Amino acid sequence: MEELGQDLLIVVVEHLKNEIGVNSPEDFKYIQESDLPMLKPIQRRRLLDILKKETSDCKTADTTKNRTPELPAIISSVITHFKDNEASVFQVVETPRSDYDLKRQLVNTPCLIAVGTSLLMADRFMLSIDGVIINNNITNFRVALVMLFSSYYIFNIQYPSDAEATLEFIQRCMVGINPDRGHKAEKKKNRTHHTNELY
Repeated sequence: MEELGQDLLIVVVEHLKNEIGVNSPEDFKYIQESDLPMLKPIQRRRLLDILKKETSDCKTADTTKNRTPELPAIISSVITHFKDNEASVFQVVETPRSDYDLKRQLVNTPCLIAVGTSLLMADRFMLSIDGVIINNNITNFRVALVMLFSSYYIFNIQYPSDAEATLEFIQRCMVGINPDRGHKAEKKKNRTHHTNELY
């Protein structure tokens, strides 16, 4: 991009602003041609903005020791409302057992592990992806939830079928990613309705 003149670069940025979400010349270094068909820029930007905001909010909350259980209670209520499988989103362990015992219980999709007596009273959280613990010392539920949700997008993983309604709700209502078409949930088989026909 350095070989383009500054005036031409500004014109290119203005032209691409609506098409692929480039707002400044610095944005070009993050875009690869292979990324363009898969990612919608506004979705990527919203997710990154939320990640930055939540991370800074969590640092502030951690320094003031403001540990309110509202967000875990909301997520738990959403899971219950949609009748999704709680174990596909998070699991609760009172004390971390050996790695072998813990890994046997983990699901293959991204999952949070709450260490404590319940999700609301957890002292810390762990993030597991494909049965492997990625981060074992997350002290704030917001950060843990952002990491869980982001992992579906970063690693391009479909939502598990037994938790898709909850994760779709988080995506659309809490994060604000509303795709024009499609979603990250697995396709369901079309139902065929049989009717009685007279021959």
